[in-house]
Amino acid sequence: ACLDRLPAANGTHPPVRLLVRSNFPLTERGGFEAMVRALQRDWQRLTGADRIEQVAGSGHYIQRERPEAVSAAVEDLVLQFRAARAQRRMRRDGQRAGKG
Repeated sequence: ACLDRLPAANGTHPPVRLLVRSNFPLTERGGFEAMVRALQRDWQRLTGADRIEQVAGSGHYIQRERPEAVSAAVEDLVLQFRAARAQRRMRRDGQRAGKG
């Protein structure tokens, strides 16, 4: 279905950090928690994330409960993106120099 087309057509993925909650209230433990964990693995597969990162001390609203963890993850993604972009430019410039 359409989820099979989620990864980029060229087979590469942008940098991804998959942050998930660590806490489930008593009413969400058991079957619901198992379903959420399975969905997390689906998101990992679909996004190409290297790993699932449980954010200690967080529930459903990670961005509200642990904003510093979310900020750190975003900052890390920006650094990864910039490094990947610089590598692509270096490869491209090296290819151009070889043709000149």
